[in-house]
Amino acid sequence: MCVKHNVQRLIYTSCASVAFTPFKGHSTFSVVINQTETSASTPVHDPNRPLNDFDKSFLIPGYSSSKLRAENMVLNTNETLLENRKGNAFYYLQTAAVRPPLIYGECDNHFMPAVLKYLAKRNNIIPRVAGAGGKQQLVYAGNAAWGHICTYKTLKSNPRKIAGLAAFITDDTPINDICRFIQRIGRTSKHLKFNTSLWSIPHFVFFFLAFALEMFVKLLHQLANSS
Repeated sequence: MCVKHNVQRLIYTSCASVAFTPFKGHSTFSVVINQTETSASTPVHDPNRPLNDFDKSFLIPGYSSSKLRAENMVLNTNETLLENRKGNAFYYLQTAAVRPPLIYGECDNHFMPAVLKYLAKRNNIIPRVAGAGGKQQLVYAGNAAWGHICTYKTLKSNPRKIAGLAAFITDDTPINDICRFIQRIGRTSKHLKFNTSLWSIPHFVFFFLAFALEMFVKLLHQLANSS
């Protein structure tokens, strides 16, 4: 559509999860520390391999694989000649992709509202499930938006620096597990105070319970289909 309608610049909102691959074959966590755009590896889809197998290459199947496929589609069209050019001048499509991590901020309809509703029903106590949980970088929505604007400005003024490339977008939000992050959010309000539970479910126990529940659901699904 950009080529057809003479749109000269396209920025795709990807996600940092395209670099979240299972650590040493382990399917439940990933390790990505101090990586850059060129050093962070992303899975490559083999056309001869089913997409379902491609999904398994990511820590978050389905979502991450579709993000990476779309990202590749956009970046691979960089330098494509536009059809609706003016006169004898030639114009080319310039593309880039930005990869923000988990985003927080105003107008959030999913992440924090769901957390706050859950905690409100449990006296603002955060359950400690599977330990503290993994740590990750988050980014404020305004900074993620500013990253898009900076990408556009660079595409316009110095396209060689970013055209056809992907860029991670982060800020100075401290790297924390989700429980600590929620507690920090609570400190910004006089009316919210979140505490962690006194009890804790070890990781291996929680993993076993989740695995057993998944097997039970699959069994019910098979029984329902067979009947």
